Amino acid sequence: MSQFLYMNHRIRQRRPSGPVIVCQGPGETREANCFEIRLGEELIGWVKFDRKGLDACETHDVKAWVELVDHVDVTVCD
Repeated sequence: MSQFLYMNHRIRQRRPSGPVIVCQGPGETREANCFEIRLGEELIGWVKFDRKGLDACETHDVKAWVELVDHVDVTVCD
């Protein structure tokens, strides 16, 4: 089963009241403002929310997500 990364409803808030990134995978859904993406032990990327980017727009309406294959690990950043 695949994992999905996407923004939740809080991305529409000027000052989000909680984490805005969701990782939905087999049997669990996690929310955070930063996730590391790893292939085995190797860090291949990350997705990170930076609140400063919200000031540039009046509204924030996200219509996309990232789908990851099974052998990619997604963990909350430290």
